[in-house]
Amino acid sequence: MTFENNLKDHIKKICDKLEIKFIEASIHGHKNKQNIKVMVDTEEGINLQKCQKISREISDIIFRKDLIMGGYRLDVSSPGLDKPLQYDYEYKRNIGNILTVLYMDEENNLTEIVGELTEYNADGIVLKIKEDLIEIKINKINKTKIKLKW
Repeated sequence: MTFENNLKDHIKKICDKLEIKFIEASIHGHKNKQNIKVMVDTEEGINLQKCQKISREISDIIFRKDLIMGGYRLDVSSPGLDKPLQYDYEYKRNIGNILTVLYMDEENNLTEIVGELTEYNADGIVLKIKEDLIEIKINKINKTKIKLKW
């Protein structure tokens, strides 16, 4: 098992124990100066206290298991607003928000649409655009992002 996979396995176990969803982890840098970025979330959203708790747990396991020999920097964060929605709970949490959805329409054209998410279920989503309700099947969605209100 590679160093990176070993560390990710430990991080996943920590997240499972704390009932936090592990999204991804990346490790960059060189042997004596590793940069570890961990992305986590919960159905309610992640807060600073939970990020700090995970960070302490990861640092503790790195120390106890002697996983990194040199210095390292550890960043634990949420996926952020610019990351595409991937999971059921993310869609549910964003009901009422404006989304940009890239999907395959009935003619198999890649189409972008912007609207308010009014419904979500395992089969699809419903967006409100002006007075119209548009249904899009989940298997037709290529990418969904939260539209920021600037």
